[in-house]
Amino acid sequence: MKTPTALVTLAVTLIPLTGCNLIGGGGQDGEKEASGAKAQKETAPTEARAPAGAGTQEKAGTGGRSPVPQLNEWAAVKEVTVKGSSSLGCETKMVREWLRVSCRGKNSKGGTPTTVIVHKGRRSDTFTYASGGVTSLVVPFEEGADIEATFSWTDVSHKLVARWPRGSAKPVVIGTFEGASSPLDNTSCVECYEEADEVAARAQGKACCTPPPCQNAAHCAGKKCCVGPFGGMCMSNCDMVNTTPTCTTDAECPPAYGMKLVCRAHPSGVKNCQSP
Repeated sequence: MKTPTALVTLAVTLIPLTGCNLIGGGGQDGEKEASGAKAQKETAPTEARAPAGAGTQEKAGTGGRSPVPQLNEWAAVKEVTVKGSSSLGCETKMVREWLRVSCRGKNSKGGTPTTVIVHKGRRSDTFTYASGGVTSLVVPFEEGADIEATFSWTDVSHKLVARWPRGSAKPVVIGTFEGASSPLDNTSCVECYEEADEVAARAQGKACCTPPPCQNAAHCAGKKCCVGPFGGMCMSNCDMVNTTPTCTTDAECPPAYGMKLVCRAHPSGVKNCQSP
């Protein structure tokens, strides 16, 4: 018996087609746009058995839900940020409310995809695929979403966690592969100069960094010793409003807002650039 057309379309949607450049060689973790890997001579099945319990696209599009995206729709969008996806060789995309996480090829340690199991947040419109070294998850990601799924490779397993708390803005980092290495590990906190920076950090799922104290730039390993109301702190840059750099002479003080600063003693005991 042939598979119904709607189920065939859904199953193919779950299968990333390298030849059609839907994968792009793995997730980008938000540090750059999906670049697209060189096409390989590879033919995906034109018919595939839909996941157990999967509804048709028509059913998936009822109740206010848009239909499951077609292949050309996935191909037309850039990747979204899922922490840890790059090292695992996973592509992460969103079309409307639909999130697709597809892993193929080898991860950073040489393992290949085997299975994907949804532990939390599974619904009738949650779809998975695992075959031929490809694993995919397609699921609605909307306000209130709380999704947990374990993706496995021949050498390791990582839990994907994707949450969007009710009443909050859409997360910038859509999800996290727990325990997977990521370039975002080096930017897990944000240097905050004012309240607006704290708000921006929370919107990104991050916190403000706690910079180490300093008395001069020599204490900061290449960063600047920026002095504010509470003394010196090692930071990438002084904002020249709330914080200014330490100094020993007036010549070391840069101009700020058209005004030449001078080197003066700070109540904390260090010298920093201040308005004349």
